[in-house]
Amino acid sequence: MCPAQHFGQSVNSAPRHSTASPRSFAIGAGIILIFAGTVLFLGACCLASFGATLDWRNVPPPMKWADYFESQRLPMTLALATLTTTFVGGLMLIAGGVGLYGERSSAGPLSSICTILLAILYGVLAGTQYFQGATRTSAILPTLLALVMIGLVPLAWRAAGVMRRHPPPPDQNAVNDNWLRENAPRRRREP
Repeated sequence: MCPAQHFGQSVNSAPRHSTASPRSFAIGAGIILIFAGTVLFLGACCLASFGATLDWRNVPPPMKWADYFESQRLPMTLALATLTTTFVGGLMLIAGGVGLYGERSSAGPLSSICTILLAILYGVLAGTQYFQGATRTSAILPTLLALVMIGLVPLAWRAAGVMRRHPPPPDQNAVNDNWLRENAPRRRREP
């Protein structure tokens, strides 16, 4: 017996084709941005909790704000800036990805702006760490993150274009009186 016959389908029946949403690419891009943002967010949390990039033990404490930019404190300040950018950037990518996944029309431009901004910030941080004269290995993390963000820019840009060309219907994610009446039996009743 053929497995298709076992489930009640005939072998000769044609497969059913469902029409995919015109915003399917944006939904997939949202999933990728959620994953990338989660990796950045959790990576920043792990780096911060282990103190891998911030070792202030051999540096005297700063007395004023400008002391963070002295030559002996600059590598640690740049590492802290990279860590903060990674943490906040991960949250921004998660927000943009959830918006794209939920087919929100404003999420396309938000995701594009986030990826471009993060690529620029990581590029500046990598260049500053590379040219400030400290160890060259301190520039590896921001350089890799800048390359990842540069790779995500076309994805977010294309998702924004898809959302612009195929906007979701205005009432797609809205709860109105009709929806409440139709789904009243399924809602949990309060005692």
